[in-house]
Amino acid sequence: MAVRLKEYLRVNFKTIIIAFFCVVLAYGFFLFNPTVSIDEETWLLNGTQPLGWLEQGRIAIHIFDLIFSHNGAPIPFLWDFFAILTWFSSGLIFLFIFAEELPELKVFAKIVFLVYYATIPFVAGDMMAFSMSSFPVATGLLATAFSVGNTRIWLKTKSKVNLIWAIVLLFYGISIYQAILGLYITAIVGLCFIRVLNREFKTFEMVWKSAMIAIISTVAYFIVFFSIVTIRGSYDSYITEGFIGWWSGESVFLTLFKALYNICRVSFGSPFLGAESVFGGTVICILTIAYICYAIFTFFTIKEMKEKAQFLFYAIMFACGPFIMYVLMGTNNTMGRMLFGLCLTGALQMVLILNATEQHRRLHQVVIVMVIYLLFLNLSNMNRIYFNDYIRYQYDCTVGNEIMLEIEKSGYDYHSKPVVFIGAKQPDAIAMDQHDTLGMKGSYFLWDDGNNGRISGFLKTLGYTVLPSSTDQKQGAVNASQMMATWPNEGSIIEKDGVIIVKLSEPSQKWYHANGIQQKLQ
Repeated sequence: MAVRLKEYLRVNFKTIIIAFFCVVLAYGFFLFNPTVSIDEETWLLNGTQPLGWLEQGRIAIHIFDLIFSHNGAPIPFLWDFFAILTWFSSGLIFLFIFAEELPELKVFAKIVFLVYYATIPFVAGDMMAFSMSSFPVATGLLATAFSVGNTRIWLKTKSKVNLIWAIVLLFYGISIYQAILGLYITAIVGLCFIRVLNREFKTFEMVWKSAMIAIISTVAYFIVFFSIVTIRGSYDSYITEGFIGWWSGESVFLTLFKALYNICRVSFGSPFLGAESVFGGTVICILTIAYICYAIFTFFTIKEMKEKAQFLFYAIMFACGPFIMYVLMGTNNTMGRMLFGLCLTGALQMVLILNATEQHRRLHQVVIVMVIYLLFLNLSNMNRIYFNDYIRYQYDCTVGNEIMLEIEKSGYDYHSKPVVFIGAKQPDAIAMDQHDTLGMKGSYFLWDDGNNGRISGFLKTLGYTVLPSSTDQKQGAVNASQMMATWPNEGSIIEKDGVIIVKLSEPSQKWYHANGIQQKLQ
Protein backbone atom coordinates (compact mmCIF):
# COMPACT_ATOMS: atom_id res chain seq x y z
CA MET A 1 0.00 0.00 0.00
CA ALA A 2 2.82 2.41 0.89
CA VAL A 3 4.50 2.12 -2.53
CA ARG A 4 1.23 2.58 -4.44
CA LEU A 5 0.25 5.51 -2.22
CA LYS A 6 3.61 7.21 -2.74
CA GLU A 7 3.25 6.87 -6.52
CA TYR A 8 -0.36 8.09 -6.35
CA LEU A 9 0.70 11.21 -4.46
CA ARG A 10 3.49 11.88 -6.95
CA VAL A 11 1.22 11.56 -10.00
CA ASN A 12 -1.57 13.65 -8.45
CA PHE A 13 0.58 16.27 -6.71
CA LYS A 14 -0.80 19.26 -8.65
CA THR A 15 -4.38 18.04 -8.18
CA ILE A 16 -3.83 17.75 -4.43
CA ILE A 17 -2.34 21.25 -4.18
CA ILE A 18 -5.29 22.78 -6.08
CA ALA A 19 -7.77 20.96 -3.86
CA PHE A 20 -6.00 21.98 -0.66
CA PHE A 21 -5.90 25.60 -1.79
CA CYS A 22 -9.70 25.50 -2.22
CA VAL A 23 -10.07 23.96 1.24
CA VAL A 24 -7.92 26.68 2.81
CA LEU A 25 -10.19 29.27 1.17
CA ALA A 26 -13.09 27.75 3.11
CA TYR A 27 -11.25 28.30 6.40
CA GLY A 28 -9.65 31.65 5.55
CA PHE A 29 -11.69 33.79 7.93
CA PHE A 30 -11.56 31.11 10.61
CA LEU A 31 -7.76 30.85 10.58
CA PHE A 32 -7.02 34.56 10.80
CA ASN A 33 -9.86 35.67 13.12
CA PRO A 34 -9.67 33.48 16.23
CA THR A 35 -12.60 33.36 18.64
CA VAL A 36 -13.53 31.52 21.82
CA SER A 37 -16.73 29.50 21.59
CA ILE A 38 -18.69 27.20 23.89
CA ASP A 39 -16.56 24.42 25.48
CA GLU A 40 -13.28 26.04 24.48
CA GLU A 41 -13.24 28.10 27.68
CA THR A 42 -13.02 24.81 29.61
CA TRP A 43 -9.66 23.94 28.08
CA LEU A 44 -7.96 27.30 27.56
CA LEU A 45 -5.52 28.57 30.20
CA ASN A 46 -5.69 25.39 32.30
CA GLY A 47 -3.38 25.27 35.29
CA THR A 48 -3.47 21.48 35.44
CA GLN A 49 -4.17 18.63 33.01
CA PRO A 50 -7.99 18.20 33.03
CA LEU A 51 -9.62 14.76 33.06
CA GLY A 52 -12.66 15.70 31.00
CA TRP A 53 -11.69 13.62 27.96
CA LEU A 54 -11.18 10.51 30.08
CA GLU A 55 -14.60 10.97 31.66
CA GLN A 56 -16.17 11.22 28.20
CA GLY A 57 -14.40 8.08 27.01
CA ARG A 58 -12.14 9.94 24.59
CA ILE A 59 -9.05 8.24 25.93
CA ALA A 60 -6.74 8.91 23.00
CA ILE A 61 -7.44 12.66 23.10
CA HIS A 62 -6.30 12.71 26.73
CA ILE A 63 -3.06 10.93 25.78
CA PHE A 64 -2.66 13.18 22.72
CA ASP A 65 -2.96 16.25 24.95
CA LEU A 66 -0.39 14.89 27.41
CA ILE A 67 2.13 14.60 24.56
CA PHE A 68 1.37 17.61 22.37
CA SER A 69 -0.33 20.27 24.50
CA HIS A 70 0.14 22.26 27.69
CA ASN A 71 -2.54 21.03 30.11
CA GLY A 72 -4.90 20.21 27.24
CA ALA A 73 -5.02 23.75 25.87
CA PRO A 74 -5.02 24.06 22.06
CA ILE A 75 -2.13 25.93 20.44
CA PRO A 76 -3.56 29.01 18.67
CA PHE A 77 -3.52 28.87 14.86
CA LEU A 78 -1.16 25.88 14.77
CA TRP A 79 -3.73 23.31 15.90
CA ASP A 80 -6.40 24.78 13.64
CA PHE A 81 -4.13 24.60 10.60
CA PHE A 82 -2.91 21.08 11.42
CA ALA A 83 -6.53 20.01 11.98
CA ILE A 84 -7.49 21.22 8.50
CA LEU A 85 -4.40 19.63 6.93
CA THR A 86 -4.95 16.30 8.70
CA TRP A 87 -8.68 16.23 7.90
CA PHE A 88 -7.82 16.90 4.25
CA SER A 89 -5.19 14.13 4.38
CA SER A 90 -7.77 11.61 5.61
CA GLY A 91 -9.89 12.50 2.58
CA LEU A 92 -6.84 12.00 0.38
CA ILE A 93 -6.36 8.47 1.73
CA PHE A 94 -10.03 7.68 1.11
CA LEU A 95 -9.70 9.04 -2.42
CA PHE A 96 -6.68 6.78 -2.99
CA ILE A 97 -8.66 3.77 -1.76
CA PHE A 98 -11.72 4.51 -3.91
CA ALA A 99 -9.61 5.47 -6.93
CA GLU A 100 -8.17 1.95 -6.99
CA GLU A 101 -11.75 0.73 -7.47
CA LEU A 102 -12.49 3.56 -9.95
CA PRO A 103 -9.31 3.72 -12.07
CA GLU A 104 -10.78 6.06 -14.71
CA LEU A 105 -11.37 8.89 -12.24
CA LYS A 106 -10.81 12.30 -13.85
CA VAL A 107 -8.77 15.13 -12.29
CA PHE A 108 -11.85 17.31 -11.76
CA ALA A 109 -13.64 14.50 -9.93
CA LYS A 110 -10.63 14.04 -7.62
CA ILE A 111 -10.58 17.74 -6.77
CA VAL A 112 -14.33 17.68 -6.12
CA PHE A 113 -13.98 14.69 -3.78
CA LEU A 114 -11.20 16.28 -1.73
CA VAL A 115 -12.80 19.72 -1.49
CA TYR A 116 -16.28 18.51 -0.55
CA TYR A 117 -14.96 16.03 2.01
CA ALA A 118 -13.20 18.78 3.99
CA THR A 119 -15.66 21.66 3.62
CA ILE A 120 -19.16 20.48 4.48
CA PRO A 121 -20.23 23.14 7.04
CA PHE A 122 -22.63 20.94 8.99
CA VAL A 123 -19.84 18.49 9.86
CA ALA A 124 -16.34 19.89 9.27
CA GLY A 125 -17.38 23.47 10.02
CA ASP A 126 -18.92 22.38 13.30
CA MET A 127 -15.99 20.21 14.39
CA MET A 128 -13.31 22.78 13.54
CA ALA A 129 -14.97 25.30 15.88
CA PHE A 130 -13.80 23.15 18.80
CA SER A 131 -10.08 23.92 18.62
CA MET A 132 -9.29 21.90 21.73
CA SER A 133 -10.29 18.66 19.98
CA SER A 134 -10.32 19.31 16.21
CA PHE A 135 -6.68 18.34 15.64
CA PRO A 136 -6.76 15.04 17.58
CA VAL A 137 -10.13 14.22 16.01
CA ALA A 138 -8.63 14.80 12.57
CA THR A 139 -5.85 12.33 13.43
CA GLY A 140 -8.61 9.87 14.32
CA LEU A 141 -10.15 10.35 10.88
CA LEU A 142 -6.75 9.80 9.26
CA ALA A 143 -6.19 6.62 11.29
CA THR A 144 -9.63 5.36 10.29
CA ALA A 145 -8.88 6.00 6.62
CA PHE A 146 -5.69 3.92 6.92
CA SER A 147 -7.71 1.28 8.80
CA VAL A 148 -10.06 0.98 5.82
CA GLY A 149 -7.05 0.71 3.50
CA ASN A 150 -5.53 -2.07 5.60
CA THR A 151 -8.90 -3.83 5.75
CA ARG A 152 -9.07 -3.81 1.96
CA ILE A 153 -5.51 -5.18 1.64
CA TRP A 154 -6.16 -7.87 4.26
CA LEU A 155 -9.22 -9.07 2.34
CA LYS A 156 -7.03 -9.46 -0.76
CA THR A 157 -3.80 -10.84 0.73
CA LYS A 158 -4.98 -12.40 4.02
CA SER A 159 -1.97 -10.72 5.65
CA LYS A 160 -2.23 -10.81 9.45
CA VAL A 161 -0.09 -7.68 9.65
CA ASN A 162 -2.72 -5.70 7.74
CA LEU A 163 -5.47 -7.20 9.91
CA ILE A 164 -3.70 -6.09 13.09
CA TRP A 165 -3.10 -2.60 11.69
CA ALA A 166 -6.75 -2.32 10.66
CA ILE A 167 -7.89 -3.16 14.20
CA VAL A 168 -5.31 -0.98 15.97
CA LEU A 169 -5.92 2.07 13.77
CA LEU A 170 -9.70 1.81 14.14
CA PHE A 171 -9.28 1.35 17.89
CA TYR A 172 -7.31 4.60 17.95
CA GLY A 173 -10.02 6.37 15.93
CA ILE A 174 -12.78 5.19 18.27
CA SER A 175 -10.66 6.12 21.30
CA ILE A 176 -10.36 9.64 19.90
CA TYR A 177 -14.11 10.00 19.32
CA GLN A 178 -16.63 7.16 19.44
CA ALA A 179 -18.56 8.65 16.50
CA ILE A 180 -15.62 7.93 14.17
CA LEU A 181 -16.84 4.33 13.98
CA GLY A 182 -19.60 5.65 11.70
CA LEU A 183 -16.94 6.80 9.21
CA TYR A 184 -15.47 3.28 9.01
CA ILE A 185 -18.92 1.79 8.43
CA THR A 186 -19.69 4.33 5.70
CA ALA A 187 -16.37 3.69 3.94
CA ILE A 188 -16.87 -0.08 3.88
CA VAL A 189 -20.42 0.27 2.57
CA GLY A 190 -19.06 2.69 -0.05
CA LEU A 191 -16.48 0.12 -1.19
CA CYS A 192 -19.18 -2.54 -1.47
CA PHE A 193 -21.38 -0.13 -3.44
CA ILE A 194 -18.56 0.65 -5.90
CA ARG A 195 -17.92 -3.05 -6.44
CA VAL A 196 -21.59 -3.63 -7.19
CA LEU A 197 -21.43 -0.76 -9.69
CA ASN A 198 -18.42 -2.53 -11.24
CA ARG A 199 -20.58 -5.67 -11.50
CA GLU A 200 -18.65 -7.41 -8.74
CA PHE A 201 -21.51 -8.78 -6.67
CA LYS A 202 -19.59 -10.93 -4.17
CA THR A 203 -19.49 -8.48 -1.29
CA PHE A 204 -20.55 -10.64 1.65
CA GLU A 205 -16.97 -11.46 2.67
CA MET A 206 -16.06 -7.77 2.85
CA VAL A 207 -19.15 -7.03 4.92
CA TRP A 208 -18.76 -9.69 7.59
CA LYS A 209 -14.98 -9.46 7.90
CA SER A 210 -15.10 -5.66 8.14
CA ALA A 211 -17.86 -6.02 10.73
CA MET A 212 -15.56 -8.35 12.67
CA ILE A 213 -12.80 -5.72 12.66
CA ALA A 214 -15.26 -3.06 13.82
CA ILE A 215 -16.57 -5.29 16.61
CA ILE A 216 -13.09 -6.27 17.83
CA SER A 217 -11.92 -2.65 17.85
CA THR A 218 -15.08 -1.50 19.64
CA VAL A 219 -14.92 -4.27 22.25
CA ALA A 220 -11.24 -3.51 22.87
CA TYR A 221 -12.13 0.16 23.32
CA PHE A 222 -14.86 -0.59 25.86
CA ILE A 223 -12.58 -2.95 27.79
CA VAL A 224 -10.02 -0.15 28.14
CA PHE A 225 -12.68 2.47 28.88
CA PHE A 226 -14.45 0.48 31.60
CA SER A 227 -11.10 -0.47 33.11
CA ILE A 228 -10.38 3.25 33.48
CA VAL A 229 -13.90 3.80 34.87
CA THR A 230 -13.32 1.02 37.41
CA ILE A 231 -10.03 2.57 38.51
CA ARG A 232 -11.33 6.16 38.62
CA GLY A 233 -14.82 5.27 39.84
CA SER A 234 -16.70 7.71 37.60
CA TYR A 235 -17.50 8.69 34.03
CA ASP A 236 -19.60 11.30 32.24
CA SER A 237 -23.07 9.71 32.14
CA TYR A 238 -24.45 12.23 29.64
CA ILE A 239 -23.05 10.00 26.86
CA THR A 240 -25.28 7.05 27.72
CA GLU A 241 -28.21 9.12 28.95
CA GLY A 242 -28.21 11.50 25.99
CA PHE A 243 -27.41 9.22 23.07
CA ILE A 244 -28.98 5.81 23.81
CA GLY A 245 -32.58 6.30 22.70
CA TRP A 246 -33.83 2.89 23.74
CA TRP A 247 -33.51 3.96 27.39
CA SER A 248 -35.58 7.10 26.96
CA GLY A 249 -38.83 5.50 28.14
CA GLU A 250 -40.58 6.06 24.80
CA SER A 251 -42.08 3.20 22.82
CA VAL A 252 -39.73 1.14 20.65
CA PHE A 253 -41.61 2.14 17.50
CA LEU A 254 -41.46 5.86 18.28
CA THR A 255 -37.74 5.63 19.09
CA LEU A 256 -37.07 3.78 15.83
CA PHE A 257 -39.19 6.24 13.86
CA LYS A 258 -37.26 9.21 15.25
CA ALA A 259 -33.93 7.56 14.45
CA LEU A 260 -35.01 6.79 10.87
CA TYR A 261 -36.65 10.17 10.34
CA ASN A 262 -33.41 11.80 11.44
CA ILE A 263 -31.83 10.38 8.27
CA CYS A 264 -34.40 12.27 6.19
CA ARG A 265 -34.04 15.38 8.35
CA VAL A 266 -30.32 15.69 7.68
CA SER A 267 -30.29 14.30 4.13
CA PHE A 268 -32.83 16.86 2.99
CA GLY A 269 -31.48 19.69 5.15
CA SER A 270 -34.67 19.96 7.18
CA PRO A 271 -34.57 21.65 10.63
CA PHE A 272 -37.54 19.64 11.89
CA LEU A 273 -37.61 17.11 14.74
CA GLY A 274 -34.04 17.62 15.98
CA ALA A 275 -33.05 20.58 18.11
CA GLU A 276 -30.16 21.42 15.81
CA SER A 277 -30.66 23.05 12.43
CA VAL A 278 -28.80 21.73 9.39
CA PHE A 279 -26.52 24.60 8.45
CA GLY A 280 -25.62 24.38 4.77
CA GLY A 281 -28.52 22.00 4.34
CA THR A 282 -29.34 23.31 0.86
CA VAL A 283 -26.19 21.70 -0.55
CA ILE A 284 -26.91 18.41 1.23
CA CYS A 285 -30.52 18.46 -0.01
CA ILE A 286 -29.60 19.13 -3.66
CA LEU A 287 -26.96 16.41 -3.56
CA THR A 288 -29.41 13.94 -2.01
CA ILE A 289 -31.98 14.59 -4.75
CA ALA A 290 -29.29 14.27 -7.45
CA TYR A 291 -28.12 10.98 -5.91
CA ILE A 292 -31.67 9.61 -5.87
CA CYS A 293 -32.01 10.45 -9.58
CA TYR A 294 -28.66 8.79 -10.25
CA ALA A 295 -29.66 5.66 -8.31
CA ILE A 296 -33.00 5.35 -10.13
CA PHE A 297 -31.35 5.74 -13.55
CA THR A 298 -28.63 3.19 -12.71
CA PHE A 299 -31.19 0.75 -11.29
CA PHE A 300 -32.98 0.52 -14.63
CA THR A 301 -29.73 -0.11 -16.52
CA ILE A 302 -29.19 -3.35 -14.58
CA LYS A 303 -30.94 -6.34 -16.16
CA GLU A 304 -30.77 -9.21 -13.65
CA MET A 305 -33.24 -9.01 -10.77
CA LYS A 306 -30.72 -10.30 -8.21
CA GLU A 307 -28.25 -7.67 -9.32
CA LYS A 308 -30.96 -5.00 -9.17
CA ALA A 309 -31.81 -6.04 -5.61
CA GLN A 310 -28.17 -5.93 -4.51
CA PHE A 311 -27.64 -2.54 -6.15
CA LEU A 312 -30.77 -1.14 -4.49
CA PHE A 313 -29.68 -2.47 -1.11
CA TYR A 314 -26.24 -0.87 -1.26
CA ALA A 315 -27.54 2.35 -2.81
CA ILE A 316 -29.83 2.79 0.20
CA MET A 317 -27.28 1.60 2.75
CA PHE A 318 -24.63 3.95 1.35
CA ALA A 319 -26.95 6.95 1.74
CA CYS A 320 -27.77 5.79 5.27
CA GLY A 321 -24.19 4.79 6.13
CA PRO A 322 -23.38 7.85 8.28
CA PHE A 323 -26.49 7.15 10.39
CA ILE A 324 -26.37 3.35 10.79
CA MET A 325 -24.66 3.50 14.18
CA TYR A 326 -27.24 5.99 15.48
CA VAL A 327 -30.17 3.92 14.25
CA LEU A 328 -28.73 0.98 16.22
CA MET A 329 -28.46 3.30 19.23
CA GLY A 330 -32.04 4.45 18.70
CA THR A 331 -31.21 8.15 18.73
CA ASN A 332 -31.96 11.21 16.64
CA ASN A 333 -29.66 13.33 18.80
CA THR A 334 -26.99 13.68 16.12
CA MET A 335 -24.99 16.87 15.97
CA GLY A 336 -23.10 17.69 12.80
CA ARG A 337 -19.72 16.96 14.37
CA MET A 338 -20.84 13.37 14.96
CA LEU A 339 -21.67 12.57 11.32
CA PHE A 340 -18.21 12.18 9.79
CA GLY A 341 -19.54 9.67 7.29
CA LEU A 342 -21.65 12.43 5.75
CA CYS A 343 -18.47 14.02 4.33
CA LEU A 344 -17.47 10.76 2.69
CA THR A 345 -20.95 9.96 1.39
CA GLY A 346 -21.42 13.35 -0.25
CA ALA A 347 -17.93 13.39 -1.76
CA LEU A 348 -18.34 9.94 -3.31
CA GLN A 349 -21.88 10.71 -4.49
CA MET A 350 -20.54 13.70 -6.42
CA VAL A 351 -17.84 11.54 -8.02
CA LEU A 352 -20.28 8.79 -9.01
CA ILE A 353 -22.70 11.29 -10.56
CA LEU A 354 -19.87 12.91 -12.51
CA ASN A 355 -18.71 9.51 -13.77
CA ALA A 356 -22.22 8.38 -14.72
CA THR A 357 -22.89 11.45 -16.88
CA GLU A 358 -19.60 11.46 -18.81
CA GLN A 359 -21.18 9.79 -21.85
CA HIS A 360 -23.92 12.45 -22.00
CA ARG A 361 -22.04 15.63 -22.94
CA ARG A 362 -24.73 18.26 -22.27
CA LEU A 363 -25.90 16.63 -19.06
CA HIS A 364 -22.30 16.25 -17.90
CA GLN A 365 -21.70 19.96 -18.45
CA VAL A 366 -24.78 20.78 -16.39
CA VAL A 367 -23.57 18.47 -13.61
CA ILE A 368 -20.12 20.11 -13.62
CA VAL A 369 -21.69 23.55 -13.25
CA MET A 370 -23.96 22.28 -10.46
CA VAL A 371 -21.03 20.67 -8.62
CA ILE A 372 -18.93 23.85 -8.84
CA TYR A 373 -21.86 25.86 -7.52
CA LEU A 374 -22.40 23.46 -4.59
CA LEU A 375 -18.73 23.61 -3.67
CA PHE A 376 -18.88 27.40 -3.88
CA LEU A 377 -21.85 27.37 -1.49
CA ASN A 378 -19.90 25.21 0.95
CA LEU A 379 -16.90 27.55 0.87
CA SER A 380 -19.19 30.56 1.26
CA ASN A 381 -21.15 29.01 4.12
CA MET A 382 -17.96 28.11 5.98
CA ASN A 383 -16.63 31.66 5.90
CA ARG A 384 -20.04 33.14 6.67
CA ILE A 385 -20.72 31.03 9.76
CA TYR A 386 -17.27 31.84 11.16
CA PHE A 387 -17.80 35.53 10.42
CA ASN A 388 -21.15 35.40 12.22
CA ASP A 389 -19.50 33.74 15.19
CA TYR A 390 -16.81 36.43 15.15
CA ILE A 391 -19.60 39.00 15.59
CA ARG A 392 -20.84 36.96 18.55
CA TYR A 393 -17.33 36.85 20.00
CA GLN A 394 -16.89 40.63 19.70
CA TYR A 395 -20.26 41.07 21.41
CA ASP A 396 -19.26 38.75 24.27
CA CYS A 397 -15.94 40.55 24.68
CA THR A 398 -17.69 43.91 24.87
CA VAL A 399 -20.27 42.73 27.40
CA GLY A 400 -17.66 40.95 29.51
CA ASN A 401 -15.24 43.89 29.58
CA GLU A 402 -17.97 46.41 30.37
CA ILE A 403 -19.33 44.33 33.26
CA MET A 404 -15.89 43.81 34.76
CA LEU A 405 -15.04 47.50 34.32
CA GLU A 406 -18.25 48.43 36.14
CA ILE A 407 -17.38 46.04 38.97
CA GLU A 408 -13.96 47.65 39.34
CA LYS A 409 -15.38 51.19 39.15
CA SER A 410 -17.83 50.29 41.93
CA GLY A 411 -14.93 49.32 44.15
CA TYR A 412 -15.85 45.64 44.39
CA ASP A 413 -12.86 43.28 44.66
CA TYR A 414 -13.63 40.29 42.43
CA HIS A 415 -10.22 38.81 43.34
CA SER A 416 -11.37 38.06 46.88
CA LYS A 417 -15.15 37.81 46.48
CA PRO A 418 -17.11 35.48 44.17
CA VAL A 419 -19.27 36.89 41.38
CA VAL A 420 -22.76 35.53 40.67
CA PHE A 421 -24.45 36.26 37.34
CA ILE A 422 -28.24 36.18 37.59
CA GLY A 423 -30.10 35.44 34.35
CA ALA A 424 -28.90 35.98 30.78
CA LYS A 425 -28.07 38.88 28.47
CA GLN A 426 -30.27 38.59 25.41
CA PRO A 427 -28.46 39.86 22.28
CA ASP A 428 -30.24 42.03 19.75
CA ALA A 429 -32.04 40.16 16.99
CA ILE A 430 -29.67 40.00 14.02
CA ALA A 431 -30.48 38.32 10.71
CA MET A 432 -27.64 35.82 10.50
CA ASP A 433 -27.11 32.12 9.92
CA GLN A 434 -26.40 30.21 13.10
CA HIS A 435 -25.33 26.67 13.85
CA ASP A 436 -25.26 24.90 17.19
CA THR A 437 -22.67 26.86 19.20
CA LEU A 438 -21.77 29.26 16.38
CA GLY A 439 -23.50 32.62 16.02
CA MET A 440 -25.34 34.80 18.51
CA LYS A 441 -27.16 31.90 20.15
CA GLY A 442 -23.71 30.66 21.22
CA SER A 443 -23.13 33.78 23.35
CA TYR A 444 -21.63 32.98 26.74
CA PHE A 445 -24.04 35.38 28.39
CA LEU A 446 -27.01 33.57 26.83
CA TRP A 447 -25.94 29.92 26.97
CA ASP A 448 -28.12 27.88 29.36
CA ASP A 449 -29.86 31.20 30.11
CA GLY A 450 -26.73 32.28 31.99
CA ASN A 451 -24.35 29.47 32.94
CA ASN A 452 -22.09 30.95 35.64
CA GLY A 453 -19.33 28.41 35.09
CA ARG A 454 -19.10 29.14 31.38
CA ILE A 455 -19.27 32.91 31.89
CA SER A 456 -16.44 32.75 34.43
CA GLY A 457 -14.40 30.58 32.08
CA PHE A 458 -14.90 33.02 29.23
CA LEU A 459 -13.95 36.01 31.40
CA LYS A 460 -10.70 34.22 32.22
CA THR A 461 -9.81 34.32 28.49
CA LEU A 462 -10.26 38.11 28.69
CA GLY A 463 -7.84 38.34 31.58
CA TYR A 464 -10.26 38.30 34.55
CA THR A 465 -10.01 35.54 37.16
CA VAL A 466 -13.50 35.39 38.67
CA LEU A 467 -13.87 33.35 41.85
CA PRO A 468 -16.52 30.60 41.75
CA SER A 469 -19.51 30.83 44.08
CA SER A 470 -21.11 28.12 46.20
CA THR A 471 -24.69 26.92 45.82
CA ASP A 472 -25.71 28.80 48.97
CA GLN A 473 -24.10 31.98 47.68
CA LYS A 474 -25.96 31.65 44.38
CA GLN A 475 -29.22 31.10 46.22
CA GLY A 476 -28.57 34.14 48.40
CA ALA A 477 -27.75 36.17 45.29
CA VAL A 478 -31.05 35.16 43.70
CA ASN A 479 -32.94 36.33 46.76
CA ALA A 480 -31.02 39.61 46.85
CA SER A 481 -31.55 40.22 43.12
CA GLN A 482 -35.35 40.37 43.26
CA MET A 483 -35.40 44.14 43.74
CA MET A 484 -32.38 44.84 41.51
CA ALA A 485 -32.45 46.48 38.07
CA THR A 486 -31.08 44.55 35.10
CA TRP A 487 -27.72 45.33 33.53
CA PRO A 488 -26.63 47.84 32.24
CA ASN A 489 -29.03 49.94 34.34
CA GLU A 490 -27.89 51.59 37.55
CA GLY A 491 -28.19 49.26 40.51
CA SER A 492 -27.70 46.10 38.41
CA ILE A 493 -24.37 45.30 40.12
CA ILE A 494 -24.21 45.17 43.92
CA GLU A 495 -22.25 43.49 46.69
CA LYS A 496 -24.04 41.70 49.52
CA ASP A 497 -22.81 39.25 52.15
CA GLY A 498 -19.39 39.07 50.53
CA VAL A 499 -20.79 38.21 47.09
CA ILE A 500 -20.77 40.43 43.98
CA ILE A 501 -24.11 40.11 42.20
CA VAL A 502 -24.64 40.97 38.52
CA LYS A 503 -28.24 40.82 37.36
CA LEU A 504 -28.59 40.32 33.61
CA SER A 505 -32.27 39.31 33.67
CA GLU A 506 -34.79 37.43 35.75
CA PRO A 507 -33.56 33.85 36.25
CA SER A 508 -35.39 31.19 34.23
CA GLN A 509 -35.99 27.56 35.13
CA LYS A 510 -33.14 26.65 32.79
CA TRP A 511 -30.85 29.04 34.67
CA TYR A 512 -31.64 27.32 37.97
CA HIS A 513 -30.93 23.89 36.47
CA ALA A 514 -27.67 24.95 34.76
CA ASN A 515 -26.33 26.51 37.95
CA GLY A 516 -27.35 23.69 40.26
CA ILE A 517 -29.88 25.62 42.33
CA GLN A 518 -33.23 24.37 43.55
CA GLN A 519 -35.92 26.72 42.30
CA LYS A 520 -38.24 27.75 45.10
CA LEU A 521 -41.93 27.79 44.29
CA GLN A 522 -43.61 31.12 44.93
